[in-house]
Amino acid sequence: VNVGKTSALFAGDTTNNQLDRICKYYRIEKTTLLHAPHHGSDEGANKDAMKQIQPEHTVISVGKGNPHGHPNVDAMKTYKTTTQDTIYRTDKGNIGIRFDSDGNCIEKLQ
Repeated sequence: VNVGKTSALFAGDTTNNQLDRICKYYRIEKTTLLHAPHHGSDEGANKDAMKQIQPEHTVISVGKGNPHGHPNVDAMKTYKTTTQDTIYRTDKGNIGIRFDSDGNCIEKLQ
């Protein structure tokens, strides 16, 4: 999704291979907001794709104490090295990000 200066990638349950294909066929770079694939599992935290996407903010929707161990430790390392500003996790509380009409981030809540 692109609106003004703001772009968002909602990756859903995209796998590493699918993320490679998306980055190959679509010009996705320096994204404002990434909704992390697979609730922060290692299947979706593709290092090469993340270097291209370069999200300003990464949101990981994950339940507190989930039985899958999400977010994955290695995935978090990838997100920490490729996210420009903030990583938000829903197991830490509600998330809200507001942008002005030019696409500039004006408020971040967690």
